Amino acid sequence: MEHKYSTQMLAIIVLVTLIPFFLTSSEQELIPNVLATSVEWDPTGPFADRAVFHVISSQDQQIAALIDGSLDHLADSVKATYVETLEANPNIEVTRTKGLKVGIMAINCERYPYSIPGFRQALALAVDKHEALSIMWEGLGFVLDSLIPPATGVWHNNQTTPSYKESQVEVARIVLNQAGFIDIDSDDFVEAPDGSDFVFRPLYPSESSGWGAVMAAMQGYWTDAGIPVAPQAVPDITLKALIETYPRDYDAANIEIDFLQHNPLLLENFVSDQIPNSGWNFMNWSNSTYDNLIDLMLTSSDKDTVLDAAHDAQQILVGDMPMLVWYTNLEVNAHRTDTWQNFVVVPGYGTGPMNRWTPRTVRLRFGDPYRHPTSGTGGVFDTLISEPMDSQNPLTAKKASSRYILDQIYLTLTGLDDPLNLSSTLNGGGLAFEWSKRELPEGYQFDFILYGNTTDIPPALQTSEIDGYYQSSPAYWHDMGGDFGGKVTAHDVEFSYNLIVDNAIPEYIKQIPYLNSCEAIDDYHVRITTNGKSYWAFDYIRNWVILPKHIWQGILSPLLFTNSKPIGCGPYQWYRRIEGEYVELVFWEHYHDGVPGHTFGAIPPVNYLLAYLSVGILIIAIIILGSYLYLRSR
Repeated sequence: MEHKYSTQMLAIIVLVTLIPFFLTSSEQELIPNVLATSVEWDPTGPFADRAVFHVISSQDQQIAALIDGSLDHLADSVKATYVETLEANPNIEVTRTKGLKVGIMAINCERYPYSIPGFRQALALAVDKHEALSIMWEGLGFVLDSLIPPATGVWHNNQTTPSYKESQVEVARIVLNQAGFIDIDSDDFVEAPDGSDFVFRPLYPSESSGWGAVMAAMQGYWTDAGIPVAPQAVPDITLKALIETYPRDYDAANIEIDFLQHNPLLLENFVSDQIPNSGWNFMNWSNSTYDNLIDLMLTSSDKDTVLDAAHDAQQILVGDMPMLVWYTNLEVNAHRTDTWQNFVVVPGYGTGPMNRWTPRTVRLRFGDPYRHPTSGTGGVFDTLISEPMDSQNPLTAKKASSRYILDQIYLTLTGLDDPLNLSSTLNGGGLAFEWSKRELPEGYQFDFILYGNTTDIPPALQTSEIDGYYQSSPAYWHDMGGDFGGKVTAHDVEFSYNLIVDNAIPEYIKQIPYLNSCEAIDDYHVRITTNGKSYWAFDYIRNWVILPKHIWQGILSPLLFTNSKPIGCGPYQWYRRIEGEYVELVFWEHYHDGVPGHTFGAIPPVNYLLAYLSVGILIIAIIILGSYLYLRSR
């Protein structure tokens, strides 16, 4: 009898002892990955209790902070000189993705003799773009001829001709001669076709040692081709003013362009009728064929037609050469892997500030003492911005540092883009859980059904995705204000769209012409109609920022509003900003698309592995004591 009980007791002890280990190994580890399909896109979150955006401009300081653990994430692109050091650290991962930054030299096509295409083509033929890339990005990128970078996917035309990537000095000389540029006075430099002397003076920002080195190196190639060139350094603010002020007074300007989306819509900037506009067609370039192609690209409803027009427009840019395109970058980012996991690396975004969902997806690694055992939430995620916010107003903020933060606070109808399926994002954390599209005689009608809807969807609006009746958790404003108990409604959407149109908000100046009307059909049903049937209509109207009507309806000048405490309905709410040091956000407990069980502050930080073991030992002790007392009673 005693042997029987001792065997049972041993089995119970072994089983109870192993239970905590089964519990601790039940979750699969999430590791950083590059998205391969849109199925992997899942912005649900946030998981971190807090997100702190430290202002650190010096990359030396950024690297030091990442290595010592005071930063978890290096949002800025890492310079090549630091890559080897970071990759040698076992707790740091370095990622490389195709970037959306393009370096160009814009040429003033109204200034003689640069108005002659042969001169501009010779400029491009003479130089070595690989050397320019090596100087500027230390090889971390690709040389380009097309303005649209490869990170845009199918929109990039990689078959443009001719190629200007390698130095072709002798070909450049031939092209110059054919265009009428001859060395009349035998001084080894050509004169203009009218016989006049000239000196080409490309500008570059004096703050950039990279651009200065590129211009110095390229001047040698241009000299060999017989082109008189004298690069000039000017302050960045001066260079920007020269580009944006019409009429424009410069020969050429070396700048970088950041593409904010994976599409070719930046090509619209360079049509003829945009020459007088600030910051648009700064080359003063006119080409009627290009204008017609861009009009087709913007107005056609057929994607193949739009794609062909975008490719053909790029070919004209390469052939007519109003700008010399140097390179596109590789986005090189870094993050620690010993504390946080689930960094999502996206082509064209990396894990940097343009990847605005990073703070939503990262979570503490399993076993971290600050991680909630059930929801996986907890902790303070330390990331950075390399410069202070230029505005806390979502209507006026332009810098990536501002957008990185404000996009955690404010939402749109469809939410953050799925980078691999930009035309239709159904789980991007937006305010609409579903929408339908209907063709009208003069445009499209889009019906958006918001979270919080508890009514039958009219049969005429139903699609295979909309199943008639739907009830969901509503979104709430961070201050819980408004006429609907803090809920975000269609009336907020209608107000926001009309405010943007009525005030001609500059950041939406391209999108506004596509909007015909926006109205609240009921509290959770918004109807938007478009002007025309462009392929881009949906992209242009679906992601306007949604503002709380109860706050903004009393603001007389939205563009001048400082927005001292931003109030939105996104996954994070504003906590504080220490100017020049950091901005801190905390998770919003009523976020409609959030993680179930995220209870910030409800459970103290403990070592859950120790907790499991302690509970197991306690159970064993109770069983042993109970068995002992039971046996004694026998």
